[in-house]
Amino acid sequence: FLIASRLCSSEDSPTTGPDSALFGLPGFGNISPKTEGGKIFCIVYALVGIPMFGFLLAGVGDQLGSALGQLIGKVEEIFLRWKVNPTVIRVLSTLLFILIGCLMFVFCPVLVFRWIEDWPLLDSAYFVVITLTTIGFGDYVAGGDSKRSYKVWYKPLVWFWILLGLAYFAAILSMIGDWLRALSRRTRAEMGGLTAQAANWTANITTEIKVTRRRLSLEFHDKLQRGASALGQK
Repeated sequence: FLIASRLCSSEDSPTTGPDSALFGLPGFGNISPKTEGGKIFCIVYALVGIPMFGFLLAGVGDQLGSALGQLIGKVEEIFLRWKVNPTVIRVLSTLLFILIGCLMFVFCPVLVFRWIEDWPLLDSAYFVVITLTTIGFGDYVAGGDSKRSYKVWYKPLVWFWILLGLAYFAAILSMIGDWLRALSRRTRAEMGGLTAQAANWTANITTEIKVTRRRLSLEFHDKLQRGASALGQK
């Protein structure tokens, strides 16, 4: 990665240092390759690094979801003792999962950036959302003000927050995907049941029509025979 920093650097835009570590995360745009070697390396690095980073996010998201799931499971046990409806418990646990995640990765970072970067509250919230959605316009960068002196732990903490925040949002998207798949299976099952009922109803109606037609045909045939017999007797 240090080689990438060297390749992406130029005399008017040095990238060595802590800021270059944001290269593998949301692209803020404040650091970009200037040399041909740097651009070629960025292409190869992106094609290889993005899938690997996706696997990393998936793993971290699973671990994070498991940790929060254990915490929420204890809360669900309390609701079960109170004999609350399981469906209500499931909805409440989901809302609690989202609330805890938003508190940890959205609300608290907004206050931290408001305090350390001295940004307005709206700008802090804007930076948090733009970063965790991987948009990264680059108009706001944490630790990017050269006029300020930052603590040594500040930028690593920001990187750690971005990693966990992206993993949390990946877990949320995975949860939404599971809900949609479950809803789709349930819908297909219900539609299959309705189709089977419609087929049974059609078959019953067809059978009744055939039976009625056969009975009417026999009755009409009997009447013709009786009429013919009556005429023969006369």
